[in-house]
Amino acid sequence: MKQISKITTVFGIIAISALSGCSVKMGHVVPHSAFVYPNSNVKTLGPVAAEKSKTAFFVAPTWEFNDTEEVYNQALAKANGANLLIDYKEDTTFSTFLMFNTINYRIDGTAAKMDVGEKPLGQ
Repeated sequence: MKQISKITTVFGIIAISALSGCSVKMGHVVPHSAFVYPNSNVKTLGPVAAEKSKTAFFVAPTWEFNDTEEVYNQALAKANGANLLIDYKEDTTFSTFLMFNTINYRIDGTAAKMDVGEKPLGQ
């Protein structure tokens, strides 16, 4: 009888662990996010946001620099003529539920257009 009780306890702990979920969110603001040439005119175009998620079973999904670059370019595409993001915030959320793991990456920032060489230097 004690053997069945131990097996039931172990099975119960495994079942509870498998059915529980958790999320962790981390992020930071990137205040100096792009180099702006000294003789350029920068015009802000408004707020933009983009995000991407990846999910994998049992292991953590693979996230590469190309994925981050893709989200950045998606955010730029939301404002006509934008070629840089300024003062943007990056948020990464890692969630697990059952045996599924998900990474969600989000960028919120201000789209801007930089025109180089139109501003006279020294004035």
